[in-house]
Amino acid sequence: LAVSHDGKHFVTGSVYQDQYSKNYHDILILWETGTWKQVAVLEDIETGVSANGYYEIKFSLDDKLIASLTNSNRNVHLFNFQDNKLIYTSNKSTMTFDFLPDTSHLALSYDHLEIINLNDFKNAGLYNSYSYGITSTTKNKSIFMYGGDTAYLYKQITTDVSHPSTETVNIRVNSENNQIYLWIGEKFNENIMVNITDLLGNTKLSEIISNYQINNRITLKADLASGLYICKVACGNKVYSQKFEIVR
Repeated sequence: LAVSHDGKHFVTGSVYQDQYSKNYHDILILWETGTWKQVAVLEDIETGVSANGYYEIKFSLDDKLIASLTNSNRNVHLFNFQDNKLIYTSNKSTMTFDFLPDTSHLALSYDHLEIINLNDFKNAGLYNSYSYGITSTTKNKSIFMYGGDTAYLYKQITTDVSHPSTETVNIRVNSENNQIYLWIGEKFNENIMVNITDLLGNTKLSEIISNYQINNRITLKADLASGLYICKVACGNKVYSQKFEIVR
């Protein structure tokens, strides 16, 4: 069940069994709160012998779009509220999703975090992280993401600095025997900035790397206690970040 932000509509996601074929269906229905009348059946999907149902249903923050995530195929389906038509399918096994506060983008979490532009449904960003839950709010333009024992809070800001590139960066971070290694697979024309923080944002290492050999491991000299950390590597407008764990 999901209720629109203006309180005028709600959507139900449920399961029913066809009395003739005995197959189950996932059904998504839009209702009007003032009259409690059915407005439209957004989708009716036959799922076979399994009763799966819906994992998540959400309205966009401006109530112009409706999105659902089924348990059967874990695809996100996006509907236009104006004509109740299906306009986008993620075609990825998605763990969770949410509309971003700018109302122009959709975040999908699978083995990566992907940002979809809602104007053309093209990829607007791909990040090496994922979460089990995403919640957005327009009140302070923030996004709350959580997964396991880790949580992140992002806030939308306005800046004149160019945005980091979403191109693939040939950089990897690895922790082995409580030692941290950096692997760089290409030559950059600028210095590489390395920053390691704990999950509270406290800086544990800040280092500039200028002389290195491609495809060789670089040892980062950081004495870290047991726990989870985030290593951020930046070069020009390219940024790579990775979470790692130290166990002593």
